[in-house]
Amino acid sequence: WNYNGLYKHWGLAQSMARVREVAQIIKSIDNAHPVATIYGSAPPRHIIDGLPEVDAWGMNVYSGLSFGNSIDAFAQRSGKPLFMAEYGADAFNANRGAEDDEAQAHATRVLSEEVARRSSVHGRELLGGFLFEF
Repeated sequence: WNYNGLYKHWGLAQSMARVREVAQIIKSIDNAHPVATIYGSAPPRHIIDGLPEVDAWGMNVYSGLSFGNSIDAFAQRSGKPLFMAEYGADAFNANRGAEDDEAQAHATRVLSEEVARRSSVHGRELLGGFLFEF
């Protein structure tokens, strides 16, 4: 389960309360599957600790040809599973004023290789990732 229905211009407290409520409802019906939610980058520790019902976290990271320190930052704050909920690169190259499929393919390859290197398959931090292409 992944709950991310927070596109209602809510503040942090109301969003956290809603995630908590939905996670509790899901777990009351289905305790066989983990509940996840997504935070744009590595969530602060008080948010992770404030949502103990969340079993796994996702991040949407668009920071160029690397995820930077976002994965390490999360791992320092929590031992819960992590996945890249969105990653990728825009096909539009502002320097050229046109689509640049080669640059997008390069970024996709480099970022996907980072996901693979940091995979839990190799005893690392990431469950995996979802490529977002635009």
